[in-house]
Amino acid sequence: MPIRSLLLICLLLLSTGKIFSQKKISLAGSWHFRLDPDSSGEKQQWYLQKFSETIHLPGTTDEAQKGIRTSGPDYGILSRAYKYVGPAWYRREINIPAAWKGKDIELFLERVMWESRVWVDGKAATTKDALAVPHVHQLGKLAPGKHVLTLRINNDLIYNIGDKGHVYTEYTQSIWNGAVGKIELRARETTHITGLQVYPDVANKKLSVKLKVENPAALKVVYTITDLQTGKKVFSQQELLSNKEEQTNTLQLSFPIKLWDEFSPKPLPHFCYASKQR
Repeated sequence: MPIRSLLLICLLLLSTGKIFSQKKISLAGSWHFRLDPDSSGEKQQWYLQKFSETIHLPGTTDEAQKGIRTSGPDYGILSRAYKYVGPAWYRREINIPAAWKGKDIELFLERVMWESRVWVDGKAATTKDALAVPHVHQLGKLAPGKHVLTLRINNDLIYNIGDKGHVYTEYTQSIWNGAVGKIELRARETTHITGLQVYPDVANKKLSVKLKVENPAALKVVYTITDLQTGKKVFSQQELLSNKEEQTNTLQLSFPIKLWDEFSPKPLPHFCYASKQR
């Protein structure tokens, strides 16, 4: 059984006197929309065209009454008023604020079934096809001002997993098209943490912290530890960030690490970070 420490570790990347937190813009609202039952949209370059219908996101084609209207209940599966399986296109204008100049921008889609493809100003960006995790599309650096964002979401059977999987079946949640949950643009610094792992050495009162850093640069890292039971800050240490994408720092503690197990449950660690240049 793994040993877990009862600590909150807050990671800060320090830069020119300013603390950067991740900036977000919600894209919830009205989108232009078009169904593509023949899968001809890409060939006909719909990513360069305007759509006459509208739909609200987050939401689904079922909720918007798009697709084929059904009559009567289905046998043995969930009954839906409207059904649609295949690609559907979503388009809207976005506005990149001046403060985001030079930052890396991503599109976050919390829940999509099954594949999403993205175009920005008619240029292809990325494709994602996960069922159980958010689709995060890297859009790169976008100039401040207006841009056109186009999504092609396909709820067809992308990979043959059969018809009994809980995340893709009419027996449970139905095979819907759309995007639900958070839909937002996110901006972050070019140098940012993409992975963080903490390994406690209980006997020697040490924590080994492994970081994965995108575009590593000359930065300082500040580790802050807070006891989750008392809410008190119990540790703070600064380290220089190296120019390696993967790096490890050791935190020597002056107090014993509180332990957790299933017979004595305690809160698990929580991680957060912000950034600043040295």
